[in-house]
Amino acid sequence: MASLYMLPLSLVPQFFTNLGIVAQSATITTLVAGTVSTLCTTYADSSGNVPNPNPLTVNAAGRAANTTSGAMVAFWVPAGTTVDVYFADPQGDTWVIRNMSAINDPAAQGSLQILLASPANSNASGQGPVAGADLVANAVKSYDVFADLRAANTPVLQSGQTLSIQVQGGLAINDGLGGDFYWNATATGTDNGATIINPTSNTGNGRWLRLYTPPFSGPGTVAAGATTDIGSTGANIVLVNGSGQSISNFGNTASANGPLYFIKFNGVNTINQGENQIFCPGGISITTAAGDWCIASYAGQASGWTIMAYFPVLANDIQHLVQAADQSVTSSTSPVTATNLQTNLPAGATMLVQLRLRFVGATTTTQGYNFQLTTSGGFAAVGPTLGIGVMSSNETTSTIISTTNNSIPNGAISDGVGDMVSMDFILVVGTAGAIGLQFSQNSSSANATTLKAGSAMIVTRIA
Repeated sequence: MASLYMLPLSLVPQFFTNLGIVAQSATITTLVAGTVSTLCTTYADSSGNVPNPNPLTVNAAGRAANTTSGAMVAFWVPAGTTVDVYFADPQGDTWVIRNMSAINDPAAQGSLQILLASPANSNASGQGPVAGADLVANAVKSYDVFADLRAANTPVLQSGQTLSIQVQGGLAINDGLGGDFYWNATATGTDNGATIINPTSNTGNGRWLRLYTPPFSGPGTVAAGATTDIGSTGANIVLVNGSGQSISNFGNTASANGPLYFIKFNGVNTINQGENQIFCPGGISITTAAGDWCIASYAGQASGWTIMAYFPVLANDIQHLVQAADQSVTSSTSPVTATNLQTNLPAGATMLVQLRLRFVGATTTTQGYNFQLTTSGGFAAVGPTLGIGVMSSNETTSTIISTTNNSIPNGAISDGVGDMVSMDFILVVGTAGAIGLQFSQNSSSANATTLKAGSAMIVTRIA
C-alpha cells in the first residue's frame, strides 16, 4: 500500500461528554470531507493492513481501542485524504471536525507543500493563500539550483505583496552562484542563468531578479565580444576569454546595487571608450593584454560602466638587458646587432626604454661610433624622448641625439674610459614586436670600437 499519514484525531487520548464525564460507548465516524454519508476508511497503523471500524465505538475508558484486543488504535489515511470527523455520545450530544488532513501529508489540502506549488488559478483573489506563493507563514522557499527555480510555478501576487526566495547554487549547490532573488511582476529581461531567471511556464511578464551580487563571488567566465556581458556570470570576479574583439559594452544584466566588478582579460582585445557604454580612464580606449585586469562599476543601463582602475599585466614588467661581454667592430660602418640587447614587446603596451651604453675606442683614434634602435612589429608612436643626450667621459653633454639612426660625429674616444650614453624614451606598441640595438663605427678604422660589457637596455611597461 502507498504511504499513510496519521490524522490529528490519533492524538486525542480520551473522549468526554459535554458534562465532563468519560464518553464510554460514544462513536467516532469518519466521512469523506464535504459529504454527509460517504464513509472514509482509516487504518489502525501505518501499514494500512488493519482498517478501523467505521463508526468506531470508544471503550469504557473513553479511548479509541480495538474492540477485540482492547489495544489503542490510531487513525492513518493515504496521502491526500481529507475527512470530516463526527462524534456522538450516548446522551445524544454530537460535534464535528471538518476538513481534517493528516500530519505532514505533502498532498493534503492546505499543506505547506501544496501552497508552495499551487497552480496559478487554484485560489481566487481574497480566498485563501496566494496561488503559487513561495513565502507563507514564516516559511521561505529554497531551491537547489536555477533549473529547479525555472521548473517551479509562476507566482501570482496580489497588490502590495512581495516574494523572496533562496537558491543554493547556479549549476550545483554551493558553487558560489546562488543567492537571494525576488519576484518582479513587470520584468521582461532575458533569462541569463545568473541575475535573471524566468520560470519555464511563464509566457508573459515577470522574472526572478537577483537581490544583490555577493561581495566576492566567482570567478565567472564570459567570452569577449562586442557586448561582453559581465553580469551574465552572476559573479563579480569575472574572467574574459578570447582575443581579437572590439568591446563596446559590458552589458546591462549586472547589478547596479552590487559591489565593484573585478575583471581579468585573458587575451588581446580593444575596450572602446564610449558615452553611456564604457568610460575608460582618461577617456581613452584600452587595448588589453593577457593578464591585464581592471576594477569597474555598473551604474545601470542609462549610465553604463566606469572603469575605475586599470592594471596592466605585471609579468616581465621590468626587463634589465645587459651586455655580458665586450663586443667590438672594426673597419666598418655597417650596423652590428648588440648581442644581448633585444627583447619582445606586447601589443597595446606603453614602454619606457632606457639605454645605458658605454663605448670605448683605441687611444688617439678618431673612428667614433653610431648606434640605432631597431624595431619590428607595429608601433603606434615613438616619443616623446626624455632627457636624451650623450655624456662624454668628463661628464660634459655632447651631441643631442634622436631615438633612431643616432649618429655621433667623429671624435676621439678615450681609451679605458670611453663615452657614456644615457637615453630614455617612451614607445607605444600597436602590435606585438621586438626591439633591439645596433651599433657601428662612424668611419671605418682598423682600431676597434667596442660596446663594453655592462651596457644595458632597461625596458619597463608603464601602461
